[in-house]
Amino acid sequence: MNTDIAALQTIVDVLQDNDCVTDVVPVVEGTTIIGYTLRFLHHAPITIYHGEKSEKGEKGDKGDEGLTPTIGIRQDTGGVWYWTLNGEWLTDSLGNKIKAESRDGKDGENGQDGKDGEDGQDGVTPRLKIEEGYWYVSYTDGASWERLGKATGETGTTGESFFRDVTQDAENVYLTLSDGTTVTVPKGTSLNISFAESDLTRMPVNSTRELHYTVTGAISEATVEALSSADMKVKVEPDDATGINGKIVLVSGAEINDDSKVVIFVTNGERMLMRTLLFDKVGIPAVEETTKCVDAAGGRIELAFLSDSDCEAEIPDEARSWVRIAPSSRALTPHSIVLDIAANTDRPRSTVVTVRSVFVPTQCIEYTVEQAVGSTQLLYTTTSPCLQLSSDAFDAAIVSHTFKNGVGTIIFDKSITFLPKNTFTHNPTLTGIAIPEGVTSIETYAVSGCSSLTSIKLPENLTTIGTDTFAQCYALTDIIIPGNVTLIKDATFCVCFALTSVYCRSVIPPVLGNYTFENTPNPTIYVPTASVEAYRAQWSEYASQIVGYEF
Repeated sequence: MNTDIAALQTIVDVLQDNDCVTDVVPVVEGTTIIGYTLRFLHHAPITIYHGEKSEKGEKGDKGDEGLTPTIGIRQDTGGVWYWTLNGEWLTDSLGNKIKAESRDGKDGENGQDGKDGEDGQDGVTPRLKIEEGYWYVSYTDGASWERLGKATGETGTTGESFFRDVTQDAENVYLTLSDGTTVTVPKGTSLNISFAESDLTRMPVNSTRELHYTVTGAISEATVEALSSADMKVKVEPDDATGINGKIVLVSGAEINDDSKVVIFVTNGERMLMRTLLFDKVGIPAVEETTKCVDAAGGRIELAFLSDSDCEAEIPDEARSWVRIAPSSRALTPHSIVLDIAANTDRPRSTVVTVRSVFVPTQCIEYTVEQAVGSTQLLYTTTSPCLQLSSDAFDAAIVSHTFKNGVGTIIFDKSITFLPKNTFTHNPTLTGIAIPEGVTSIETYAVSGCSSLTSIKLPENLTTIGTDTFAQCYALTDIIIPGNVTLIKDATFCVCFALTSVYCRSVIPPVLGNYTFENTPNPTIYVPTASVEAYRAQWSEYASQIVGYEF
């Protein structure tokens, strides 16, 4: 029980001295927590137990069965802490409440004329103990003791712990005493240093960086110092005399390697923290592809690159009307920059966008962005080398035909209005096609027999789909027919074994030729919900496959 008294005394001292808890460690017996050890910033640690794991109460005189006394502490007026017994103030022989914190020192005696009086004595914290079943109090730091009342029940009942429970949150530790009183002791945070900059490791050679720091952790002032390896220089510049905030200025030399480092020391006079920063040299960005082709409708492209430094995109003034940095790219990692490209209705155009290192401006990549106009660009994908196409069949001349990373790009000198007969017919390596806007007609067999075709984008202005256009495209699973289509000729989708979904956006059902889905296993045909009955009436052969869809 005397251990519990000493623990309570320490808690009062902690509160009186504005100390704080730095750590709470459970005391475990087997798998059960039977108490806690509290560590403080300035005071010695204490261990407190709850339940019946405290010291046994000392044996009292035999007599009538009594109750086990309950010791506690409570604040009275003026914020002074006093001892309590069974919920009542613990008093001395004169009935005075016994303080649980330092008493005021006695005033010094009056001095003689011409001579100052002596200083008063410092206050001494009253001490309690239990001995031979009685409470004792000392006002002389243990040199002498004054006996108070009995400390145990008349039968010498085993004393329970003064502490009922210990809980905590992010800011405080809460000690619930056996009489229900809750004592709140504030927590202190660990000494720490943090930086405003998220990137502390990358730095170019022959450069200067500033790292802005903040020191935290139960302190009013701090000292920050730093040492560096021979290839770097470092200087600490605090914002004011407290040293809590400031900056660390780093200067790199001609080389940065695995041995380049800065060691930072932080102290508040009682504790010290050491942190080491290791540095990597900013490298030269590397990319796989620097030419980006964009269709006339515009859109969003990504400039992907490999870099270990932050980079920015520089767009020429003359191209800012149609190329800009996408807002979302500001939140991306430094390994990509996204550009928004405006639609083009004038003529083919191109520009060079430079991605430049923020740290080392001489390190950069130049991307060429090319954009077609209107209906002048046809894109396709294939697993084989570039396809051989003749411009004689088109109503425009081919200006360029490039192939890179599986994508073929055909640029015409003007808009084309139709996709000629047999354009891609029986090409087993063709996997995708994007037909230019402005094309209104796809002629017979234009894409038939392309057994690997899985994706096709039809232009919105399309009105006519020719005979056998997509016949024997075995891998095609779905297709969207634009809303302006009025005629679908014979056998357009015959022998398309994988075709399961056909989306027809036309409100008025297009004229349908014969054998449209011959030997194609019952694909679902999605049409505008309001036009379902019209489609079922006009496409009666496929009425059971037609369902409504909200486009």
